[in-house]
Amino acid sequence: MSKTHMPARLVLVAALALLPRSASARPAGDNGPPPSDLTGGCKTGEVPAADCAAHYYGLYEKVMAAEDAAEYLFEAAAFYETDGSVVAAIRVYEQLRAKFPRSSYAPAALARIGIIHGNVGDFELAARALEQYAMLYAGEKDASDAMRDAIFYRKAIGDDAKAIENTKYLIKAYGAKRPSEAANADFALTALYEKRGNSDLVAKHLMQWIRTWGAKGGTDKLIIANGKLAELAWMRSCPVKLIDGMCAQRLKLAKPGVCSGTLSGVEPVKRNERELKRALASFAEVTRLYGKVGGSTGGDDAAARYYYARAKLAVADADAEPHIHDKKPASADLDTWFGDAIKLRTRYNRNYELVLGARDASTSIAAAARISLITDTLASAITDAATTKPECDAMAEKAAPLREASITGYGVCLSKAGELGWFDESAQICERALVRLAPKDYPTLREHSGDATNTSPVMATEPPPKN
Repeated sequence: MSKTHMPARLVLVAALALLPRSASARPAGDNGPPPSDLTGGCKTGEVPAADCAAHYYGLYEKVMAAEDAAEYLFEAAAFYETDGSVVAAIRVYEQLRAKFPRSSYAPAALARIGIIHGNVGDFELAARALEQYAMLYAGEKDASDAMRDAIFYRKAIGDDAKAIENTKYLIKAYGAKRPSEAANADFALTALYEKRGNSDLVAKHLMQWIRTWGAKGGTDKLIIANGKLAELAWMRSCPVKLIDGMCAQRLKLAKPGVCSGTLSGVEPVKRNERELKRALASFAEVTRLYGKVGGSTGGDDAAARYYYARAKLAVADADAEPHIHDKKPASADLDTWFGDAIKLRTRYNRNYELVLGARDASTSIAAAARISLITDTLASAITDAATTKPECDAMAEKAAPLREASITGYGVCLSKAGELGWFDESAQICERALVRLAPKDYPTLREHSGDATNTSPVMATEPPPKN
């Protein structure tokens, strides 16, 4: 990981490492004049950093107990760091802290130790040093930044327990003074809880976050929190594994030998009403919040738009699911039943078209897949209405326009997925349907590739802090 990706927000200590070794490198509160007669060409950059490091360390050895001794050690360590001699730099910074723990240079030395460890990839030691800095010197203006960096490193090495502990400390220590930062840190815990796979813990944390921070935590995060709660309840409401978000199961031939091979699509599975109401209530709150700001949250607009689109998709799904494969009653007139089914299909399509208007990539593909799936399933229901083999041809003829419409829709779905580079479960449904319905135009594709040999697992669930 390059230095540009390392957390480097420690204002005072970062400046100390980057500026020339001059009066500007002295910590705040230390107004004594620098030993200009001893620095030679170090402060102008004319002398190599390694020579300057040796020079300042030599000065320290001459005046070990003098007032300027801590400064000489700090200057020596800083020049070792500039020279790339990180082991020597850390050793001297640690020596400074051990010899002069009350010096005004001691906090900066500890912070530099943490930053150096982070820059060379020793995240465990980096986290330890920055945690210590944040707790020992909580009054420093960059102490909260140090703790956030420590949290980042803990996540990077997979130490989620310590990352959670540090986050809670950060919220407790700085929540009152910096509510926005505390709200962000608290919200970031969601990803750590999600990694544990405990949906109840995630839901509890999200509800607590909404109660504690609400709009103070940012409209975007409030929308996301409600959206995540809605998704959790949506999943819990279905007793079977969701099919691309829908509570349904694949259709099976109920009457082997009658219109064999024509039945396809899905049929609904009844949801838990209590969880469904919770999900729809949270989705309604997402829609309200998003509409209130007109989509401009002042934060992560893309994530807010995603959950707004998911809310519209859920409303459309809740309307369509119970009737997605209504079979013709034995006593019903075929034409009357067919007309009513077409009206329902039109209503469902209109709902899914509202999802497309949200202009979110993943949900737009899902909505396109739903429109085609409903049409495809209706065609299956028509052929399924046949009770004898001769009726199959008549029913197939009636279903043919719907089959063609579903093929066209699946094609648009797959094409759009390819255009956006978004091949999710919805796109896979469209692809499988096209292989089944139009194998000549959409033959089965199998991509051959070797095993990846130069990969590593994702260690951090959150992006690194911005410099």
